[in-house]
Amino acid sequence: MHLKLLPLAPFGSVLKLERRVSHEGMVSVGGNLYSVPDATRKRVVEVHTLANEVRIFEDGALIAAHPVLEGRHQRRVATGHRKVPRIGTLQPASHMACFQRSNASWRPDRSKSCSVSLGRSVMQPA
Repeated sequence: MHLKLLPLAPFGSVLKLERRVSHEGMVSVGGNLYSVPDATRKRVVEVHTLANEVRIFEDGALIAAHPVLEGRHQRRVATGHRKVPRIGTLQPASHMACFQRSNASWRPDRSKSCSVSLGRSVMQPA
């Protein structure tokens, strides 16, 4: 009796899972967190775990692929998955802009002088 030779290519087994996307845009697989793009619409995605790669699908379309992280409690955010505003493009919220304008001239000595005048008005009889 003769044994057959092993195939040259590794066996490509895939573990298919359904996972929920966290509010931070991360998917938990094997105790680690993997990012999905900010534009991901679904809260539940399909995850294919291979020997060396985690693939994440939304409606059958591949939206993320990550190398498997070794160990547990690690995070991987792929380039392009988070929209980071460029420096200098941030604008204050409208309610903060008003606050910043009204307090633009604030200084510690101004605060002290306001406290002193307030104290006098409270102490004077009506």
